[in-house]
Amino acid sequence: MNTELLLKVKEQILKESRQFDMHSWFTTHSPTNEPIPNCGTAACIGGWAIALSANLKLSEADSKFQELPRPRTLLELNYDQGHRLFFTSDWPSKMAKDYEIAYDTSNFAIAAKIAAERIDLFIATKGEQ
Repeated sequence: MNTELLLKVKEQILKESRQFDMHSWFTTHSPTNEPIPNCGTAACIGGWAIALSANLKLSEADSKFQELPRPRTLLELNYDQGHRLFFTSDWPSKMAKDYEIAYDTSNFAIAAKIAAERIDLFIATKGEQ
């Protein structure tokens, strides 16, 4: 597991929570219809892993998505670990529920905090949870 990259993703999503969205690798759609800060693009954990590893803005990583390595490869995860990290439906149920509630109510700082906790748990359990 590439813990260093995961921690960079965690730091980034906490830095600007409105650029974080677990519903898509990359998106230019904001659920509040307000502009997404910086480059106008948000990303999930996997999308951020791609962008950070290539040292690209999210909008650039989105446009080059097909050319770049996949996040499971970058984060050195097996198939099951990838699912447990990239799909909220495979997160621990309370975290998944709390994330969706925070996101649906546009409380992006709380949604990012929950995702950061998810990353911490994932690292602590070596991807088993």
